[in-house]
Amino acid sequence: MNQDGKTRLGLLAGGLLMICACLSHAQIADTSKTPPDSIRTSIDLVVLPFANFTGHADAIGVVMPRIYHHLQAEDISFIADTEMRQILRNHRIRSVGRIGRQGAEIIQTQTGAAYLMLGSLDIFRQEGVPELGISIRILDLTSMSVIKAASFAATSEDYAGLFGIGRPGTGIELADRVMADLFKQLGDPLLAAPQTDGISGSCQRIALVPFENRSDLAYAGDIFSNILLSELVSAGYLVVENGFVNEIFLKRQVVSRGQINLATLEEMHAQLQTCMVLTGVVDIFKPALGDISEAAPDLEIGVRALDAATGKLLMTYDQEKSGHDSESLLRLGRTYSLGGLAQATARHLVSQIERKRNKIYPEVN
Repeated sequence: MNQDGKTRLGLLAGGLLMICACLSHAQIADTSKTPPDSIRTSIDLVVLPFANFTGHADAIGVVMPRIYHHLQAEDISFIADTEMRQILRNHRIRSVGRIGRQGAEIIQTQTGAAYLMLGSLDIFRQEGVPELGISIRILDLTSMSVIKAASFAATSEDYAGLFGIGRPGTGIELADRVMADLFKQLGDPLLAAPQTDGISGSCQRIALVPFENRSDLAYAGDIFSNILLSELVSAGYLVVENGFVNEIFLKRQVVSRGQINLATLEEMHAQLQTCMVLTGVVDIFKPALGDISEAAPDLEIGVRALDAATGKLLMTYDQEKSGHDSESLLRLGRTYSLGGLAQATARHLVSQIERKRNKIYPEVN
């Protein structure tokens, strides 16, 4: 190649490099216009940080990977709670175990997600009779309604048949069994409202004020509140997201545990369209401890149901239960799980609420 050809080739190569550089610069400039905390991929679900009421930091490491495993098995596109930390931090969203309406709207805008998953790790015990208890709920970001909720707890003894056959041999096996049963309760498909007629009548929307805890177990009021929420949703009630209730408390600068003043109750009725508010106290919340031949959980609760519009006391519910109550010969029928005992109690409470509601609130024609 002569000198003129080499010169022309050099100029051509230089021009190409300049074009590439300009294109590269343009791409970087375009990218810089995108908010750093925006997520552009198409996803179905955002998993928010779960509240850990167990007192064991390692419970998160046991539970969360199993939740993600079930989401992957259902082919759900999701963002893990650990990936959401920057967005939550940037927008100062408090989201551990609950979410306010404003925070939910920000998350929807930033991620494009249609649903949120929230929940709590309620019980995680490795001593005595090992037990795991979890509560999960799904919030529809379009309707801002809790469409599904489930709470499930079990000990290794709850899975044991005659002569101990079927008992999980390790804590990992117990976690796998509990998680499978929990997602079974949530139903399939996960991201869809259950195919039921729900609750009829003029009172369908209920809010929970966190229960006061007088027991020796930390967070017992929060744990029972979440279990009761799951049972209400499962029964077909429209239950207000806990974070929406907390948002009203923060606005009014009040702290409510087991009680609520009339002004806050009226604001809750006006803003959240609630017809009934439930609250109460947990006096005893004791897991099965000690020798397996004698171990059984105990609980004692008191619940009040209030008319959201007037503050009128609609009903009270007091219950003292033990895992021994249903026991027959050879320990058959005994409840070993504190979470299971709480769930059975909450289910009975919901049936009593339904009876009272049907007498007070007329059907809608």
